[in-house]
Amino acid sequence: MADPWNEVCGLGQEGLSHWATDPVFKEMVNNDMLVDLTGEDFMKNVKPEMLAQTEYDGKAYCLPISTNAAGIFYNKDIFKQNGIEVPTTYEELIADCKKLKEAGVTPFAFFNQDSHSGQALEVLEVSDLPDEEEVFAKIYDGSAKVSDYDGFRSAAQKIVELNQYAQEDPFGTTYEQAISDFANGKTAMIIGGIWMIPTINEDNPELNYSTCAFPASEGMTTKVPYQNDHCLAISTTCKNKDAALKFLAFMAEKENAQYYADQDGSPSYIEGVETTNEASAPLLKYFETGSDIALWPDQLWQPGMYDTMNSYADELVQSGDVDAYLENIQSVLSGQ
Repeated sequence: MADPWNEVCGLGQEGLSHWATDPVFKEMVNNDMLVDLTGEDFMKNVKPEMLAQTEYDGKAYCLPISTNAAGIFYNKDIFKQNGIEVPTTYEELIADCKKLKEAGVTPFAFFNQDSHSGQALEVLEVSDLPDEEEVFAKIYDGSAKVSDYDGFRSAAQKIVELNQYAQEDPFGTTYEQAISDFANGKTAMIIGGIWMIPTINEDNPELNYSTCAFPASEGMTTKVPYQNDHCLAISTTCKNKDAALKFLAFMAEKENAQYYADQDGSPSYIEGVETTNEASAPLLKYFETGSDIALWPDQLWQPGMYDTMNSYADELVQSGDVDAYLENIQSVLSGQ
């Protein structure tokens, strides 16, 4: 079946779903590849404070639909059966992992075959780094190094430790298999984002589960990583621009945005839309003040860094060599 979005816009990637905070999206804006949507009436339906997150120099090049958040998904029944409360510190989480393992329960499902090491490491970094945007900016301009920030080392040490509580052969496990394992009660937890909710529900509609923020170490502030999760943009080469604009207007209508939010469980950028998914509620409460959320670190990386950073995260988990990992990412971030 043909993709209706590309059918509207013509062949190729002329209408696209992307992430507005992603470095590649920024490159497309800088190279005049996307239609400026700033003056379109349907853009008035977007919450002003959230629209600002996706604008460039005060202009909008996409219709943002939703944002995401990540943390820990946990099986409420397994927690209850083993007398475990939702952890509020990293130290409590490790104690819970030890308790589960002693009881014969696999604490975590990891999908390291699909770069889960890197993704989970980013979830850890948002709480371990003081101000990630400033941190990366200083590393890029050469005024600081990775070694100047304890957060990179502590996050690396944690991901190595967490993998000691993974299922057998995490590097032989795919994203789909790990979610299935969690959904079917083979593990107590899985680290990931609220985009997993539809797949979990499809794998096991009866699963009694919820989410929580990945807890920071004692004395530190727990933060939830987020980014623009779904936005619609139009290429400047689109053959059917008017039809594409009508589609965006359709997606910006409250009724349609509400349906999307109900299915996806993600916070909506559209005015008047409520997120009612119970599983994602514990993570979404962090958006109420906005003070304890932080952009996914990879949104601050430069184009071309993603795969290399993830490969070094995989090497870290396999070798346990934190010093080598820190040297490797320093070389990537400094462009050496």
